[in-house]
Amino acid sequence: MDIDTINVVGAVQTNPDSVVTASNIIIGEPLVDLDPALAIEGVRTLPWVAEVAIEREWNGAITVSITERVPALALATEGGFMLIDATGRQLERVAEQPPEFMPIAGLAASGVPGQPAPPQAHGVVRLLGLLTPERQQAIAQVVVDERTLYLDLVGQGRVRLGNDSGLSEKLVSLDTILSAVDLRCLWEIDVRVHTAPAVTRLRTDGVPRAPLTDLSTCT
Repeated sequence: MDIDTINVVGAVQTNPDSVVTASNIIIGEPLVDLDPALAIEGVRTLPWVAEVAIEREWNGAITVSITERVPALALATEGGFMLIDATGRQLERVAEQPPEFMPIAGLAASGVPGQPAPPQAHGVVRLLGLLTPERQQAIAQVVVDERTLYLDLVGQGRVRLGNDSGLSEKLVSLDTILSAVDLRCLWEIDVRVHTAPAVTRLRTDGVPRAPLTDLSTCT
């Protein structure tokens, strides 16, 4: 009736030995003394672990099944980039910006796996989830300036989204502008009020938001 074996299932990013250690399940202890709730609580402290289930068999075998988190974005941190999941949890530090994620400027992570990312990361996650492949083709990076979100466009210009409310409607408004408006000399597309978007342009002498009556002088 003792614990003879501990099997870990579902660990890809997580070291199985770390799962066993975090569970505080010890080979040789009485099976009836196992506290599954306490073991689950311990395993959930591991950065990549989202869900945990523990099964015990009376032959002394314990199975710890984990479901790992999925990275949603990467934020700059000291010495590299930190992978963040959709809940805002820091998962793992990597040396380079992962090519599958949109670059994020103006927002940094502490670099400590398991800790929460900055609160603004939640709005960024929602925004990234709304960026279809077609939208992503037009965007170079997402910029966070305190509570204001921007999109730097490929080529020239930026989009001011404002705060992270009403992002879906703002992006629909942006789609309309990108498809219907002459974007030469573009400085900024402001969709903070999605029903009244505004386009401002950059004069050839570098002065932004200046009146322009002749776009033929722009490139």
